Amino acid sequence: MTKVETPSKEFRRRARVALEGKWKEGIKAYYLYTAIPVLLPFLTFFIFAKSMLYIETESGAIVATSLAIFLNIVFLVLLFAALILSYGLRFYTRELSLGREVHLKTPLTAFHYVGEVFLLKLLQGVFIYLWSWLFFFPGIIAFYRYRMAPYLLMNNPKKAEIQCIRDSKKFMKGNKWKLFSLDLSFIGWWFLTVIPIYIVFGIVFAITTGFQEDITEGNMFYLVEASVFGAIIFLMLIMIPISALTLYMRAAEAEFAKEAIQEEEDFNDILVKAEAYDKLMEEKLKKEEVKYRSTKTKLMP
Repeated sequence: MTKVETPSKEFRRRARVALEGKWKEGIKAYYLYTAIPVLLPFLTFFIFAKSMLYIETESGAIVATSLAIFLNIVFLVLLFAALILSYGLRFYTRELSLGREVHLKTPLTAFHYVGEVFLLKLLQGVFIYLWSWLFFFPGIIAFYRYRMAPYLLMNNPKKAEIQCIRDSKKFMKGNKWKLFSLDLSFIGWWFLTVIPIYIVFGIVFAITTGFQEDITEGNMFYLVEASVFGAIIFLMLIMIPISALTLYMRAAEAEFAKEAIQEEEDFNDILVKAEAYDKLMEEKLKKEEVKYRSTKTKLMP
């Protein structure tokens, strides 16, 4: 177990170094794979709400029920995809922190291990939920206790998911407060990102409520439709600074993970080298065997 002594300021500096010249691509990746799962549920809700306005007959009610079931399935699929992509985005920033080449499709590699990722996320959620039953603070502690589990799975996808949870608990012993402090060090950036957004939202809301007296049954639907589209555009805009800040935080977290689970990474490097050596020796033995058989055939009368 490695005791993390590096200050939060240094992790943030390392994150900025890792992201140097890659901010644009990183923000694009985070925006694409975060905004779509957030925005599509709004669109599905809008489609359902709009269809409800045309229900006048029994057949219309059946169609609306079928549509509601379909949209619920779509919502669950999107939720599942968002869960897997959250792992993929962590993988993206981890590769950045290791100085490896990344591209827009890199987060999609998480779907190559969809079963392992889903099971890991499920176990994390169950453990955190059970600890939260005791009180609010044990749930937060559990959240930080199992925070390194995704990185451990990235290091060794063949490792059992429950073992990743156990190893995360081991590596985070004495390091939970350090990671909490790192998260807390971004609070100023969150205020700078969120407060202007809420100011703009408040102004728009105040202007909208000023027209409430002019709302009639005839134009109610159009007002709702405009409000939904306005909300979608609003979300599309606020996701840009949020994507940038989340990228920055995840890059700092990846730098923390490199230090916290260094022993695991060193051990994995040894395993990789050992496997490569075994493979080399196996190929060498095969060549010697072929050579021996060839020589034996030549010597036979």
